[in-house]
Amino acid sequence: MLNAAGLEAARKFAAALERTQNYSPERMQAYQRNLLEPLLRHARAEVPFYEKRLDPLFGPDDEIRWEAWAEIPTVTREDAQIAGEDMFARKLPDNVGVVESGQTSGSTGRPLKFRTNSLMRLVGTALGERIFSWHGVDRTQTAAFIVDNSDEHPFPEGSTGTNWNLAHPEAMGLNLTMGATIAEQVDWLSRKKPSVLFTYPSNASAVLTYFLEDNSQAPFETVICHGEVLTKEVRQFFSDNGIKIIDRFGASELGPISAECPQCNGPHHQFSEAVLVECLSNESNKQIRTGNGRLIVTPFYNYAMPLIRYENYDHITITEDACSCGRTLPIVESIQGRSRNLFKFPDGKLRWPNLHFTEFVKLLPAKQVQLVQRTMHEIDILYVHDGSSRQPNEDEIRDYICKKFDERIETQLIEKIEISKLPSGKFEDCISLVA
Repeated sequence: MLNAAGLEAARKFAAALERTQNYSPERMQAYQRNLLEPLLRHARAEVPFYEKRLDPLFGPDDEIRWEAWAEIPTVTREDAQIAGEDMFARKLPDNVGVVESGQTSGSTGRPLKFRTNSLMRLVGTALGERIFSWHGVDRTQTAAFIVDNSDEHPFPEGSTGTNWNLAHPEAMGLNLTMGATIAEQVDWLSRKKPSVLFTYPSNASAVLTYFLEDNSQAPFETVICHGEVLTKEVRQFFSDNGIKIIDRFGASELGPISAECPQCNGPHHQFSEAVLVECLSNESNKQIRTGNGRLIVTPFYNYAMPLIRYENYDHITITEDACSCGRTLPIVESIQGRSRNLFKFPDGKLRWPNLHFTEFVKLLPAKQVQLVQRTMHEIDILYVHDGSSRQPNEDEIRDYICKKFDERIETQLIEKIEISKLPSGKFEDCISLVA
């Protein structure tokens, strides 16, 4: 938690974000380079991993050659894991705060142990405040967080604190472990009655479904989600039930990356004041300014473990079009998901499954579905039966999958009592096991 001085600094930074969100592209580029230069020089001098890696960027007089930025190799999670402590800075500038350690959720396999510093957390707090301000979140009310899979916030009471926002630091913030069952979460939420809920989209959807099936009123008015792709169907589900849902995007080792525009109902604005976002073509590996590609991120404020051109396996669609809201922060049109969600087929093409649940369950009586591609020719359809008298129509289901993906696909229906989440508590509705 930030101390009093840190909270005041976060408030000042949040106020400054009201101005920078309207910077011209040229002014924002200058702003970013002003933040990048000290980070790059620090990484080269103090982080063993970068001692030679950044050489293409520095000219004969030690000046930075920005035109050579793309020559710096990207850093993958595997690169960082192999490098180990060589990714960590030997010492930090005095103004970036103390070192803080963490670990990713492990949703892509082996978790990454990482380090950040308190300045990065301060900036993240200010960016969170920007999201609340953009979307008119009532910060005087109680907020509930169901995002942490540790044992620190056990059912039945969880834990209680304050300072979940900067505008009203006295507002109560509640935490419950993601390890609690949906029934336990509903019981806890019914007793605590928070106005705002922070959790994963699939978890929020399961919680709201439980309330509706029980003919009960969900206490929360706003859901702020992250960690998974927020689908149009989940968004519509909450809208149909009078609950506002807000999507934000980031990673524990990178901090906040973007959040949805308050006027445009889906597209995100990049947080250009805190991270440099690049999008590389899946085919040519070159940077693109419009279209779909691999996300590359450089956070400006992590001096403890600089991540320069870091690839975390997310795929996004970007555009150079201006946003109708008037903010000049660049747009992420959509977030498709991780590379593990990308299906590969015999024709050599890669496709995002984009399963339309409400359409699919007309053929399959299910309250939860997961597609697992075992080979290029085989897809398993795992499902939890909805308890009705309906039975799956296997022929129509196969035809639906073949028309959607590839006519040579073989399908197998597998009924489950429940579909397991990832160790982080997240749920993947589509997973490819094809290398």
